[in-house]
Amino acid sequence: MSSRRAIVNTLTALVCLSAITVDICLPAFPAISRSFDVPAGDTHLLVSAYLLSYGLAQIPLGFLSERIGRIKTVYLGVSVFLVGGVISTLSASLEMLLFGRLVQGLGGAVGPVMARAIARDVSSGAELGSLMSVFVTALAVSTLLAPVAGSGLLAFFSWPSVFAVSVFFGIFCLWLVRRYVPETLPPGSSVGFRFTEHAGEFFRHQPAVIGTSMLGLLFMGYIGFLASFSSIAADQFGQPDATIGWWFAVFVGFYLLGANLTRRASGAKHDTRLLDLGSALLVVSVMAFALVRAGMVGELPGLSLGLLCYMFALGMMLGVLSAHVLRGLPQIAGTAAGLMGALQMLAGVVGGTASAFLYRGDAWSTVLILSVSAVLTVALYFCGRRTLSAQAH
Repeated sequence: MSSRRAIVNTLTALVCLSAITVDICLPAFPAISRSFDVPAGDTHLLVSAYLLSYGLAQIPLGFLSERIGRIKTVYLGVSVFLVGGVISTLSASLEMLLFGRLVQGLGGAVGPVMARAIARDVSSGAELGSLMSVFVTALAVSTLLAPVAGSGLLAFFSWPSVFAVSVFFGIFCLWLVRRYVPETLPPGSSVGFRFTEHAGEFFRHQPAVIGTSMLGLLFMGYIGFLASFSSIAADQFGQPDATIGWWFAVFVGFYLLGANLTRRASGAKHDTRLLDLGSALLVVSVMAFALVRAGMVGELPGLSLGLLCYMFALGMMLGVLSAHVLRGLPQIAGTAAGLMGALQMLAGVVGGTASAFLYRGDAWSTVLILSVSAVLTVALYFCGRRTLSAQAH
């Protein structure tokens, strides 16, 4: 394996660390609810708890990497992640499990932040956009396969097994980083900078602000869907635990198709067209939900169409928007990646928490979250379209 390819593969594994950790446990929510005798909606908080600490930790981890280096930061973060994974696996109550997820999220935040920062250290321009698209495609694949793996584990083992797997994957990521990834922080980059200077530069960069805001809105809808899907499948459609992952994989497959399209068409001349198409699909998604609500389309086909369009748009837009955020900020790549990830994840916390508190045994609270997310994303894009297009070219 070439050195360059080994680095890319390792960064891809880091990006997928938290996605696998969150998604593999989704089919276990009904079993956890029964085990601890708690309402189904309470298990949705397992997603929000992870994403809350995951989002908050990305900013300090990104800035810390500018001071002590990328690799030391990875070692620190993944070590904390492993401690949280062990707590989650051995939990005897929902409260202990939530605490374990909070700890795990603190460390898991290091994966995508350092992967993006290292990618920006070693690439730029169209190559950076291509790397971001590779990461999004890998996220889609892990999101597709992790719930299926979780369902497979539940067919033979009890629910703690899904958390134990995340511990083993974290150890594997540590081994990959130690073996294949050198320190990439440019010499002298950590001298004389304060976080306020980095943050100020980030928020003065209009493409970064617009791209991050759109990412956050899209993620709010996605996490609302992700947190509630298992409960909807079990409560509204009567699906057993062992099949929930397979149904989830169908919808995530369209996320993968969208990400793969972006990877193949990445580049400045295609970015605006991809965002235009993604926005159009979000509009179709909202229209499908509205038609179902009005009784003009059957519930199952209408909801499925809306979800498939949303997921395809999500896959298309994530890589393009991430590249827009980082492209103009090479000198603060770690902090920029941390701020982008933190704001994105905190928006996801809003979606996941709203899902937990609004859930009433059917899909309509999730449809509301997805619709609000789609409408606001499209509105923001058309307000900032000229700015994003100018940077791309």
